[in-house]
Amino acid sequence: MLYSPLLDRVRKANQLYSLAGRIFSHCMQAGKLVSCENPANSHFWNTSFWCQETAQLPWQDTLFHHCQHGGQRAKLTRLRHNIPLMSELALLCPGESSEHRHLQWTRGPDGFATAEEKVYPLVLCRRIADIVRRSAAAVGVKLPPLALEPGASAPAHEAQASAGRQPAGKRLPPLVPEFRQVLVLQCPRPLFVGLRKLDTAFDIPTDVSCTSAIKTLPAGTRVLRHSVVGHPGAAEDPSSEEPNLDPLEMGPEEFSHYGLQLGTAATDASWRESICHLCDLLRSDPLARGGLGNDEFSWTCGAYTHANVVGLRKNTASNPNVCKFLCEYVRRVAPGHPFTSIMLGRNLQGDVHIDKNNAVGLPNAVLKISSFDRGGIWVESPGGTAKCPSPNHPDAFGEVIDFCNDRIFFSPDCRHCQAPWDGGPRIVLVAYSIRNFEKLGADHGRRLSELGFCVPAEEIPTLPGTEGHPVCTDTPSPFPSGISSPSSPMVPSGRVSGRFHRVVVGIPWTPEEFIEQALHAKHPRHILDGIPDETKRAVDQLASLSLGEIGAHRTEALRKWIGRARELEEREEANRESMPPHCAKVLGRKRLVLFEEMLSECGHEDTSIARDISRGFELSGAIPRNPAFRAKRSTASLPESELRRNAAVTREATLLATKSSGDPELDLALWEATQKEVDRGWLRGPVNPRSLDPAAVISRRFGIWQGDKCRPIDDFRASGVNATTSAEDSVTVHSADTIAASIAYRLKVDDKCRRYGGLEMKSYDLHKAYKNLPLSAGAVDIAYLSVYNPHKKTAEVFEQCVLPFGARASVHSFCRTSLGIWTAGVQILLLAWSVYYDDFVSCEVPPLSRISDLCAESLFRLLQWDTSPDKPTTFGSIAKVLGLEFDLGDTRLGRFYMRNTSSRREELRGNISSILEQGTLPKKECERLRGRLQFASNQIAGKRAGRAFKALTRHLMSNRSALCDDLKLALLFLRDCFLDGPPRSLNANILHLWHIYVDASCDDNKIGLGGVLISEQGSKVAYFSEWAEDELRTIVAPTSKNPIFEFECLAVLLAIKTWSGLIGGCNLVIFSDNEGTKACLVKGSSDNEVGMAIVDNVHKSMDDIGCNAWFERVNTASNISDGPSRGEQSESLGVRFVADATSVARSALVPWGVVNACQCTIACPTMYVGEYSPCLGQLAVEKGGISAVTDSSSYLVSNQHFGSFTQHPILLDAPTDWREAAGGHTFTFASACSRGDVTEKPIDVPAVHLASLLRNRSIKDFLARLGFVGIFVTENIMHAIHFEFEVDHMVSPAVAPLPREFAVSLHLVHIIFGLFGAVFVLISGFDTAGRTALTKGTSMMLVFMGTITWTWWINRQGVLYWNLDPVPFWDVNCSAEKRNRTVHILKNVSIVGALTIFQQMAKYETQDMPGRPSFLQGLITALRPWSFAGIIGPYLVLLAALRCIHHIALPGYTTVFALVVSLLAVQATANLVNSYKDFEKGVDTVETAGDRTLVDGLVSPATLKVLATTTLLSWLSFFSWSVLATGFNYTVLAWATIGTLLAIGYTAGPAPLKYMGLGDLTVFVCFGPGVVSYCSVVLVGRVVWPALLMTVPASLYVVGILHANNYRDMEVDRRGGTDNA
Repeated sequence: MLYSPLLDRVRKANQLYSLAGRIFSHCMQAGKLVSCENPANSHFWNTSFWCQETAQLPWQDTLFHHCQHGGQRAKLTRLRHNIPLMSELALLCPGESSEHRHLQWTRGPDGFATAEEKVYPLVLCRRIADIVRRSAAAVGVKLPPLALEPGASAPAHEAQASAGRQPAGKRLPPLVPEFRQVLVLQCPRPLFVGLRKLDTAFDIPTDVSCTSAIKTLPAGTRVLRHSVVGHPGAAEDPSSEEPNLDPLEMGPEEFSHYGLQLGTAATDASWRESICHLCDLLRSDPLARGGLGNDEFSWTCGAYTHANVVGLRKNTASNPNVCKFLCEYVRRVAPGHPFTSIMLGRNLQGDVHIDKNNAVGLPNAVLKISSFDRGGIWVESPGGTAKCPSPNHPDAFGEVIDFCNDRIFFSPDCRHCQAPWDGGPRIVLVAYSIRNFEKLGADHGRRLSELGFCVPAEEIPTLPGTEGHPVCTDTPSPFPSGISSPSSPMVPSGRVSGRFHRVVVGIPWTPEEFIEQALHAKHPRHILDGIPDETKRAVDQLASLSLGEIGAHRTEALRKWIGRARELEEREEANRESMPPHCAKVLGRKRLVLFEEMLSECGHEDTSIARDISRGFELSGAIPRNPAFRAKRSTASLPESELRRNAAVTREATLLATKSSGDPELDLALWEATQKEVDRGWLRGPVNPRSLDPAAVISRRFGIWQGDKCRPIDDFRASGVNATTSAEDSVTVHSADTIAASIAYRLKVDDKCRRYGGLEMKSYDLHKAYKNLPLSAGAVDIAYLSVYNPHKKTAEVFEQCVLPFGARASVHSFCRTSLGIWTAGVQILLLAWSVYYDDFVSCEVPPLSRISDLCAESLFRLLQWDTSPDKPTTFGSIAKVLGLEFDLGDTRLGRFYMRNTSSRREELRGNISSILEQGTLPKKECERLRGRLQFASNQIAGKRAGRAFKALTRHLMSNRSALCDDLKLALLFLRDCFLDGPPRSLNANILHLWHIYVDASCDDNKIGLGGVLISEQGSKVAYFSEWAEDELRTIVAPTSKNPIFEFECLAVLLAIKTWSGLIGGCNLVIFSDNEGTKACLVKGSSDNEVGMAIVDNVHKSMDDIGCNAWFERVNTASNISDGPSRGEQSESLGVRFVADATSVARSALVPWGVVNACQCTIACPTMYVGEYSPCLGQLAVEKGGISAVTDSSSYLVSNQHFGSFTQHPILLDAPTDWREAAGGHTFTFASACSRGDVTEKPIDVPAVHLASLLRNRSIKDFLARLGFVGIFVTENIMHAIHFEFEVDHMVSPAVAPLPREFAVSLHLVHIIFGLFGAVFVLISGFDTAGRTALTKGTSMMLVFMGTITWTWWINRQGVLYWNLDPVPFWDVNCSAEKRNRTVHILKNVSIVGALTIFQQMAKYETQDMPGRPSFLQGLITALRPWSFAGIIGPYLVLLAALRCIHHIALPGYTTVFALVVSLLAVQATANLVNSYKDFEKGVDTVETAGDRTLVDGLVSPATLKVLATTTLLSWLSFFSWSVLATGFNYTVLAWATIGTLLAIGYTAGPAPLKYMGLGDLTVFVCFGPGVVSYCSVVLVGRVVWPALLMTVPASLYVVGILHANNYRDMEVDRRGGTDNA
């Protein structure tokens, strides 16, 4: 007789046993994988409670000792399950030995030793996890992808990636899988014991089975997992109760069933004879191939694939026993071979083919059944010698694979056919896997497994380099299978003593293979769009339609649904009458029938939302599954019955807790808001709480200020209502990243955005959104609210009829509704909009904004939803949404910005200031502040707030309220610097892409740093290889014995610093083989002080150069920078850069205080007032032009002299009380001096090695510049010699009536400006200083040319140009004075234009793609009319020289002007061909092109070709006439032909002159002697050599301009394959 405590304990145990049995039975009947574990000898297995539930189930038992799986005791455990792979755990202990010892089962002071065995050994956990993974894959569960692809992760994370933000952790798969191939080795003895990586190649022994035909594991192979696996048990003896029938008289099903029962005792010959007999019993399928021979037969079962549709063949269902019989034979002779289908064939003679519907990477197995000779498989191969046996391919050669042990394994993705045979018939069995087998559903996969097919667990990639090559092995290729060999489910498999060792290894890519894969993937922004499929389809359709077509579509859709709303009025009324009264009152005139019909037409997955709205929503229990949401299960923690049972107690507690907030204004505002809801019928009451049902639940309502408004919050969490809800999905809303990704995608695919001035945005806010939806009648009982009445000073209770703001179920219910409205808008009206809870955000091009607004408003009115009246907005380039400000002003340029609104920034700044004043930050307030700051940080460029957020997190975990010094500094930084950081800039343009590989080595006490820069074309552009000096190790890690992490981080920083000039403004992917480095760079923070300093500097450097970086991991064996990090240098890696790692480390660590500033000679980067350098106790303060960094030991002060290129820092010893700086006081240089705390110590500034023309300039460059400015120097010297004469006779009359002193000053200024401007241009370079000199020099020369043009030629001696004779300058009767002035004015105007272009080139910086002008502007841009001066200038000089100097008569105006037009035509042709070829060869890219014609899409390549053809034909027409008119003059014919070829061959043809560095010479020839000689002969019949020489200066001007342009684009052109040096 059991006493009460024991009896109660037994009763609860029996209840638990019964529950376990019901769960086990339910899972097995539902086809779910399930296992139940208990000690093997437990009475649990024999209890009636368990046995009644599981007696009739086909379970399996697996017995094992824990000591065989990492345990320390021989604990015998039984697993009862329906997972075949669990039999691998069946390992029984053979007993103790000298190598294998157990701990004893004893009782110690802490209890029995059995308590120590309650936790699984870690090894056992890993093995079970591996089995579960493989079993899940076998039944069709989609495993996480190995590489990044759309749909591989949560939509929110994909949106972050597409918007340029890398999610922390491993929320996204890598760009490239770490391993090229993962293999499973099975061996009867241990392999690779204690190894993690193979340093040398390893030949796989013959007794080791492998999941591939590979024979050798290469060096670098990683050992991923070890496990010891027990063999599954043998099958029971077949039953002998079948009737005694003659097998030869049976049908195929009976015959196969009979063969299966005798299979274990049958010989191999018997199996083959039985299969041959099946060929006579079965009916042949229609022959897909063959027909070339006699008596052909083909029968196939298993799975099929056709046009990406997969399923099971009819023979699989009609002949299941035949399928089992054939599968059993395949598994006997080819164990482990994966196959989803079997083909039984006789005498098939198909033509040469490729099995396109077979899985790539999984071989076909051909098994010989009948007796015949030869008859193998002919496989095409490049070096083969066997001629193809098919008469249709007499020229094909390959190899014939003969049967080896009656088996052939070969790749199905190579061309093959049957080889001839002798004897016969030729009966073979082909076992293969179909393509897309992973798409087989759970039911199909389960059925195949039941029949015995070895469905592959996962697709195995093809070995690179072996595609198309045959594979033949003596032993079958044992690929991993999702199922084990068949065994009786009722026999415990633990009694089998056999075991083998399984080792999973990963073969890494070679560096070249990895680079190829990475370049194929490019960047996550090339892979992920990050937007919903509905939005993508709508945007694609908008991009394909014209403005008129979009307007017509939307108008027609509106007309249709407005008419449909009228037709459905009767049904709407009937629906309202069927609703509960409170639902009808809340919903009013909402058209739910229309809503349901709209969603049905859209194909919306949530088909029941309209009906659920009519009935009202529940607040407890299971939330209905919404297929449109992402699946994510969350369970209830409190049964609803218990909630109602305890309602009376919690109700009293809630009423007592309903008190004043302490803010009378807030209390009053909350009460007034509650009364308004009562007036609208959303609340009923007040009611007497004593009159409520005992099970009624009351929740407290409180208020919070949102700006100047009170937001009522209903606390259903404290009342326990939220704890009763469970869900199978997670609410999907379109976050700010989704909105940004949608805008970027629209800009990328829809050229109307640039054509019509970008995009505009508008937001719609549903008015009282939650209050528009009712609760169900049952939910009202748990939705009572307790509100504080400030007038009565007591709590009042109200009955709620609408969705409360604060209930978990309310969020799901409303988001289902808003998602339905969004779906109707995006699919029916093609609205490019997003939805975030009750906010709808729409983007549209300006011409369509009005109709888009009309459609959105009409949709809301149709469904009877009101938008918020206090938030009226219009479409504009600036929109405020979700507390963010979207700036679309530059969307016509392909970019836009996101920033926090000024009100949000000011609010956060005020909160932080209040916290600093109070000196405390409670935990709850810290959580709220950190969350709001993290949201705000998402809209600020960069990740430099990582350290400050870590300080907040430490404070939150410390459970204290007082602010420490670290937290004060962090808050100061966040308040004064971070919140005013630059906004996020998102660029939809296709930016240039770079990949950087970095590595650090630490071997033999030597530390190396290496990096390789790869272009998007796959070229190895540059690399660095540096050994760390002792000083560098002292700076970075003075005490660490293995500082690999710190130096891996430093290698990343060194790469960015070294190549900042190349990677700026580009997309960048950085590969490191250190997981810790990658994780810290993604997070923007590190627990390691040195790592934190370097990570912060990395992100600051990337912000400075405007680089969008993504961090990835690469296996060490695949890292091309591994060699350079170990000192290896090779020209194949590109140009070697010499990097100063010590200086980079100092600049990163000294400002942080990680390195003592007193011991280093390095200038601190200038910091500004309030800038926080996030390390212990550092803050920047400034006074009197001196900026300082303060820490606990020293102040480092930098006195910066503006206008110079150096800094002269001094070091200040810190005052004793340094905390006054952190407290807000300003540290001054004067105060430090007065206290005697200042010690001046000069600090060396590291030299910045920039290439300058003053040091690195070729003779060619210097001579070109000298020729360009020589005329200016000479002319100014002459002006200086004749200064007085020119002032009196030229300048004074020109500026009259101004005094002579003004003329003297003006003449002096323009002489000085001309001289100094020419010198500056001559010596300038294209580094920072050189670009400044060039800009200033060209400005001075422009002043000179402007003044000289006015004083000497326009107002010469006081006579204005337009006051001369009225005859045009080209007329023969024009005066010599006017012609002379005209020539000089045109010359000077050309020079001014050239100088202006030169100046703009000096100011040139890499910028994003400019806006898209109109087609006419694009046409003008393509022709480049401003370049016509280059060819017209020498021509005009020739005309003036011939007519005015040599007095040679010219032909009529027709010839003169026709010649001008023809020259313009050939120049335009050269311009167009140049634009096309530079674009085609990649020289002109979006971020670097000066010619924007094609990269911006101003003119299509086809249109450009038409323009070039037209201009070329115009020139050829005049060219032909000139040849005929001059009587085939050799000079005309030669120069015209040469000029045409040079103009086109400048960038086109087999040997483009520009790309060979001959562009300058070509231009000089064409614009100088060539065009002048040709024109001279056409005009006067001969070459006038003196006139030709006079045109040389004008030609040199053109060459000088071209040279400056080429020098500017030198690096960009080299990347595109051009050598213009």
